[in-house]
Amino acid sequence: MSKIKINVIIKNNNDKINFNKAAILRENKIEYIEENNTITIFDFEKKQLIRNNDNIKMVYHFNKNKKTEGLITLKDNNATVTIIITTNKIERKDHDIRIEYSIEGEKFLYQIKEIK
Repeated sequence: MSKIKINVIIKNNNDKINFNKAAILRENKIEYIEENNTITIFDFEKKQLIRNNDNIKMVYHFNKNKKTEGLITLKDNNATVTIIITTNKIERKDHDIRIEYSIEGEKFLYQIKEIK
């Protein structure tokens, strides 16, 4: 287990979130906690993004040029919604990852860059 500093960008058609965080590398995964106490884990091997907080849990799978299913669980009523994710681009170099994907026609960007 090692600690690194990262810059995270989450962007959609309307919003762009950009922040720096301390992260932990463990078993081919990177883990960090966002400002709103959302625990975020990206599994480099499975190409899976998990975001989990008190209200919601999201599990997204990415596979370039293919449609995959994502699950969003609302914790207050334990309802789970399945969404279809179209992964347009996945780029990885060391601990950096850039994923461009679409959900119901809306484009998203998820990016992690190690700050050296």
